[in-house]
Amino acid sequence: RAAGMRFEDLLVSRICTSLGMESTRFTLTPSMQMRVAPGHNGQLQQVESWRTSSPFDGAGALYSTANDLLKVLAAASGREPPGLSPAFAAMLQPPRPTITASSTS
Repeated sequence: RAAGMRFEDLLVSRICTSLGMESTRFTLTPSMQMRVAPGHNGQLQQVESWRTSSPFDGAGALYSTANDLLKVLAAASGREPPGLSPAFAAMLQPPRPTITASSTS
């Protein structure tokens, strides 16, 4: 809301475009739809993919390819110097000090 755009548009504009991730979206393009791996049930039978639109999409409804995920890994590991370096550095910092066994005695 603070950015004044949908979450997917924000994700694409700030992250996907910066890293060259053309196949990472919540809403599948026709090209992406053709490449989605089919789901299977407990009996290993192919089943129809399910999608839900909910406020929890940001917690796991994102589609991506292995190649796009490798771009994230390269950027997060410092192999690629994107403009997102400060964000990756902040992401890897613990949110608060970790309590260890030696600090509690």
